[in-house]
Amino acid sequence: MGNTFISEKLAENPAGPWDIKAITTEFINDMEQSILKNQKLIQDMNGALDGYKNAVDGNFDAIMTYIKEANANGNISTTEFNKIKNKAVQYLLGTLLKGEENTELLSSINPNYQKNTYYKAAMNAIKELQSCSDPQKMAQLLNEAMTNLTSFLNTSGSTKVVNAFTNYQDAKEKEALTGKLNKTADLYIEQNITASMSDAEKQQLRTFVDTCMNKFITQLMESGSYQSLTDAQLQQQFKDFLVQQKALLTSTQESLTRSTGSIDAKQNYLVIVSDYANQNGNITEDEKTAIINAATDLVISQMINGLETIPFLEGLNANYKNTAEYKEMQSLVTQIKSCVDPDELEKLKAQLNELITTMLNKYSGDELVKAVDSTKPIEVDGKTKDKAIYNSSISSDYAAGVSRGSDQGEKGMEQIYEMARQDMRAVADQLKAQLKAQLGTAYNEAEVEKWIQDAMNDTLAQ
Repeated sequence: MGNTFISEKLAENPAGPWDIKAITTEFINDMEQSILKNQKLIQDMNGALDGYKNAVDGNFDAIMTYIKEANANGNISTTEFNKIKNKAVQYLLGTLLKGEENTELLSSINPNYQKNTYYKAAMNAIKELQSCSDPQKMAQLLNEAMTNLTSFLNTSGSTKVVNAFTNYQDAKEKEALTGKLNKTADLYIEQNITASMSDAEKQQLRTFVDTCMNKFITQLMESGSYQSLTDAQLQQQFKDFLVQQKALLTSTQESLTRSTGSIDAKQNYLVIVSDYANQNGNITEDEKTAIINAATDLVISQMINGLETIPFLEGLNANYKNTAEYKEMQSLVTQIKSCVDPDELEKLKAQLNELITTMLNKYSGDELVKAVDSTKPIEVDGKTKDKAIYNSSISSDYAAGVSRGSDQGEKGMEQIYEMARQDMRAVADQLKAQLKAQLGTAYNEAEVEKWIQDAMNDTLAQ
């Protein structure tokens, strides 16, 4: 400034003489005015920055209002997004000037926001701005920060920006509501826990309450009704909701228990439906559907009740346990058994039913009937028994008039056991022949032999 002042005076009076005292007084006055003006500019800039910092909450509310108005139209226009974006820039600027980097919101806008060129440029400008004392430089840096924040939001696009703010708002509201309901939830657990409960049962109670709280809060947020409720009213409604959900859960679980019981009756019904469908050798689509419905009901009941092997599925595919469908069925059954949300429990049951039905529909009617036949109990007919006895040592010894007595002592007992084993082996061989004829390709020699050996050992051990 000094050089400028002197140049101006020389231009006014190049040859002199000069009134040094007057010139000095004028220079001091100009300096004072310039300093005051500079201070005013700095104050104005600092005031503007403080304004952004103090308006953070107000700007956020304005953003959400704009988003609500835009969503009401069903499609956010460019004009509406610009309106949202301008407020979003002011909001982000305010939080960053306060030293608060909202990582949750920023990550939702851009998962790699810290590496974004525009975001980094905005942060550099803000850091320099906070230590700058030149009002003109401060204004320049402020403009740089806002321009780069605008570009940062533009690179993410309207959908991501709007969703990010909406989700952040939901998270804030949920956190606030959870804080108000925690005491009610803890009291419910305290009143319903008993000394006889296992750790697993206690955890299930905790899960039930947490599930109810999330469900209750979601319903409140969707309706928006909580904003007009006092804390006391909110807590009372949650108490009532817990009681209602417990009653629904109990009813749904009891219904599930009833619907998955009577496994023997369901097995018999499946056999009846299958035999009826196959009686004329031509299985219609309606008959196939009836078999699938009965089989689905049986399989669900067997799985819910923890049967390790599902005979009907094994009849369709000996390797069924390794299929993706069965593993998904097991996952759904596990979820059903641990589910504490009555509405979710109904959905899981429907998913399991649909999964099994869809899987069974891939098979032909004949394949389904064959699988049902493989689950029927094996009956040894009289002809097989007679043939087995006729070909056994019992018949041949009788025909030869041989006494089936034995020597005394340990050796005699061994002779008795050996004769008994031979007799049973003869019957077993005839049984295997009948099974092979009945089951065809479903016959498993190794498995049948194991059953026979176990039966023989158990009989001789008695």
